[in-house]
Amino acid sequence: MSLRELIDAGLSAAPECVAVSYIDMSAGLVLATASRTPYRQEILDRFAKVAGQIFRGPNFASLRATAGDDGIRQATVLGIDHLYVFQRIDADSDHALCLAGRRGADASRLRQHARDLGADVANVL
Repeated sequence: MSLRELIDAGLSAAPECVAVSYIDMSAGLVLATASRTPYRQEILDRFAKVAGQIFRGPNFASLRATAGDDGIRQATVLGIDHLYVFQRIDADSDHALCLAGRRGADASRLRQHARDLGADVANVL
């Protein structure tokens, strides 16, 4: 299965998910995305920027020192209208997924889906 097919399948498999993006944090780019409704490029760029700030920013170094080098693999952010789950890809620590769900989405289910999808993506890379 290709990365594109995995991203599309990841969106289809999670009804509470409205968008899935695959991010290259070192380049600050969304490399692939699937969504139930179109997202403007500015929003996708924001996903990439936030993922980079979470996993590569200065605050991450102190969190990593506390949790251990591999301790931070996932972060959940509650926005005004959406719940965002950022999942680092084990096969390439410069890459991450962003899953966006509506604010009332089941956070634990969305987080588990992000972990599962992240493992599937790691197997393709």
